[in-house]
Amino acid sequence: MKEGTKFELSYFNAKDKFQGKTEYEITEKTEEGSKIIATVHIISYDKKEKSVLESDYNVSCEDGMLEIDIRGILNAAQMQQMSTMKDMDVTVETENIHFPSDLDVGDQLDDGSLEMKVSSSAGGMNILSFKTEITDRKVIGKESITTPAGNFNCIILTSNIQSKAGFANFSFETKDWIAKNVGVVRSETYRKGSLDSYTHLTKFE
Repeated sequence: MKEGTKFELSYFNAKDKFQGKTEYEITEKTEEGSKIIATVHIISYDKKEKSVLESDYNVSCEDGMLEIDIRGILNAAQMQQMSTMKDMDVTVETENIHFPSDLDVGDQLDDGSLEMKVSSSAGGMNILSFKTEITDRKVIGKESITTPAGNFNCIILTSNIQSKAGFANFSFETKDWIAKNVGVVRSETYRKGSLDSYTHLTKFE
């Protein structure tokens, strides 16, 4: 939550081939009573390291509970695409992700979700719907791991993610290594028990 903090996450497929990266920077920090709010600016790059998305989202902390605006993480690309459409109404409903500061093995965390609907401004006809639910979030262990950004003592958090866009349904499992005062330093995505892709922290300053 420190203004000026920068970090970078890089993405790879199951065969260790680079797929892209995202740069993060905390650009602003404000306080509202006991609540601290940070604005995070992100720039995403494809596997040719060409910039493909630039956006912002908010993170807040109050009474030891970190809350992440899920729209800035799961929906930045979709929202950017929708903003180019004329005569469309876009509605977004979310249940944000929460992280207590005192996580321990065995803890079960609240679910998160995002639902977006796009409809015609004229007739109100539904054109597109997209929903993602993050469930079964639990802390399963602790481990020290090393990434290009250094060595970190982490808790391990697993979750299930279900996405639905139109008639298409996608489901996968995630395993995240989270370090105190840093955040996610490694994340793995599995489909039907097999590793599909992974992310790790490549810079932190």
